[in-house]
Amino acid sequence: MKEVVDFADAKDSSGKRRRSWKTVKHRYRSLPDQNYISRFHQVGIEKELHSTRTLSFQGEKKTLGRVSSKNATTHSYTIQPTISLDGRVIGPMFLCLQETNGRMGDIVKRHLFEPKNVVITCSSSGKLTNSLVRYWRDKVLVPSIGKKTLLLSDSWTGQNDNSIYQDLKSVGKAVHRIQIPPKTTSDIQPLDKYFNRQIKNLAKKLYNRVALDQLDINLHERNNIIKLVSLIHNQISAPIF
Repeated sequence: MKEVVDFADAKDSSGKRRRSWKTVKHRYRSLPDQNYISRFHQVGIEKELHSTRTLSFQGEKKTLGRVSSKNATTHSYTIQPTISLDGRVIGPMFLCLQETNGRMGDIVKRHLFEPKNVVITCSSSGKLTNSLVRYWRDKVLVPSIGKKTLLLSDSWTGQNDNSIYQDLKSVGKAVHRIQIPPKTTSDIQPLDKYFNRQIKNLAKKLYNRVALDQLDINLHERNNIIKLVSLIHNQISAPIF
């Protein structure tokens, strides 16, 4: 990789905010393996994905829709895939479920579906926290990378603490993190631009199939969410994908 695109966000002579792109030389010019560069980004998915489009007769004042759980349409869980420079999925999928008080009870744990390709955790909001990023580091990143890795991530405060990655020296891993500038994630974050859209599209197709065929499956239930995420990871990890 000889060049990267640097994103500049500054004010011009008139005082207005402007955005421009400039090409700069990259100090990581020689890469023996594209797996040396890894990227990750979290994506929130509603517990029940539903279409906001309907068919209706002209002049009809009210068009009714149906979901299996109204509460599930306003709550979400978070998944965080990790990919290499060549687009291959690295390690298992990281899944953060929404649980009351941010923890699972003993009964829930006993009946929890635990596939090998999904690392499961939880929080009260269903979103990641700084401590959960460290958990992702230990359970997903460290077992899946070599001795040296260049890590690309966005500027979210929960994951921009460099000490999270410097601590890995004790386990023989050298991780150098490059941060995507604030407010530019939607422009230059590879997962946000393309990869995570595939995941959401796969999830929508599965939700739509259950709804259209009126299958007796509640995809907003905990174990079914885990099975769904496991299936998506299986598909996007396939060489043909």
